[in-house]
Amino acid sequence: MQHRIRQAREAAGLSQGQLARVLDCSRSLVTQWEAGQTAPTGWAERIADVCEVSAHWLRTGQPESRIDVGTMRGAARLSGEDLRRVQQLVDMLGRVP
Repeated sequence: MQHRIRQAREAAGLSQGQLARVLDCSRSLVTQWEAGQTAPTGWAERIADVCEVSAHWLRTGQPESRIDVGTMRGAARLSGEDLRRVQQLVDMLGRVP
């Protein structure tokens, strides 16, 4: 999980110190997670929320079994037909090896 924490943090444009401030923990704890020195027990959900990634992916490295586009941010602005098309595209991409 250590590599995914770093990958998610960097993709979110956060330094270790910034992530630590948002999570209200020490920078050294974030460093330990990313070095694999300690597991982020009890922190995975919060890290995922802050970095806007799936907690399942953060823990396992595997994508969610199915992404429900209707629950994603901004989905309410799509028409029913557009939402259906986006869901089909996401489902199709999820089957690509």
